[in-house]
Amino acid sequence: MSRILLCKPRFLTFELDNIMPPLGLLWIASVLRECGHDCRLYDHGIVWNDFTRLREEIRSFKPQAIGISAVAFEAEAAHAMAKVCKEEAPDVPVVIGGPYPTSFPSRCLLDRNIDFAAIGEGEETAKELFEALVRGGDPYSVAGVAYRKNGEVVLTQPRPPIENLDDLPLPAWDLVNFSFYERHRSMSTMGIRRYAAISTSRGCPFKCIYCHNIHGKRFRPRSPEHVLRELILLKNRYGVREYEIVDDIFNFDRDRMQDILEAIIDSRLDARLHFPNGIRTDWLDERQIKLLKKAGTVSLAMTLESPTPRIHKLRKKGLNIEKVRENMEIGVREGLFVCGGFMIGFPTETYEEAKATVDFAVQSSI
Repeated sequence: MSRILLCKPRFLTFELDNIMPPLGLLWIASVLRECGHDCRLYDHGIVWNDFTRLREEIRSFKPQAIGISAVAFEAEAAHAMAKVCKEEAPDVPVVIGGPYPTSFPSRCLLDRNIDFAAIGEGEETAKELFEALVRGGDPYSVAGVAYRKNGEVVLTQPRPPIENLDDLPLPAWDLVNFSFYERHRSMSTMGIRRYAAISTSRGCPFKCIYCHNIHGKRFRPRSPEHVLRELILLKNRYGVREYEIVDDIFNFDRDRMQDILEAIIDSRLDARLHFPNGIRTDWLDERQIKLLKKAGTVSLAMTLESPTPRIHKLRKKGLNIEKVRENMEIGVREGLFVCGGFMIGFPTETYEEAKATVDFAVQSSI
């Protein structure tokens, strides 16, 4: 059985206590396990520049390949981690994936400690790439990969997104140290407690110009049955009652949203749901907000960004500002902890427009 070490870098130069389990790596680990690989997860959270534990992990586990997943603001930590990996295991291939290499593959591969970058969704790419790296094959023909050749960065053909997310196994939650995460704040604003982050869909068809666009512009949902199976597993096996839904747009398919919420109610999970992002606020109505509450929703981020129509037009989000205002009031009235999302400093934004955003936040019912 081949050994693959999956690593999550954290921050090297500043403290940020909000962290969440690395969902991408957990899904990749579950896919690799189905292929017969032995996967370990290295994720010790807030560790700036002390990689002693990583060195010990590499020496004891003796991985045949190493994967690192990073978002852009983890870039410094990711490169430092890759350097340590090569110092401890110079002949072991290092692959970097996640939003950072997807957005900046050439920048990643300037680092000679990184051998390959996985572009876009990682599950199918990781399965083929690690299979080639540890069991023999041609890693340079795998779709969705960037690598160096004669000093130049080469990108293979793009990897199409996964059509049916229900085909994926559930994330490898057994690799997570829940007691570690319950000692740190999460993506939501609800304090320190045992929780799990859940992704029930990928992609968003809206065209907000600041969007990361990692999962593409086509909404791809998991079925309510698949989602509920994960929630039940987390409760029964790991004692999780608090779930943070981190989709790009959970309520794009409002019938599916209703089916998921009603399944949670019928299952008697006694769940506490949090939506730190991923709810299109002006697509909600009073009936849906009440259903969210009935299903166990505790906190809900309602993002307005700016109350100024001109700024909304520039951002190409197209929010119904009055509907957002109305739904904020309904959410508060229903007893939800409503968190507003605002942006200031958009290019060409005037002082008066920025002040209007601050005034809205101060005067709103949240």
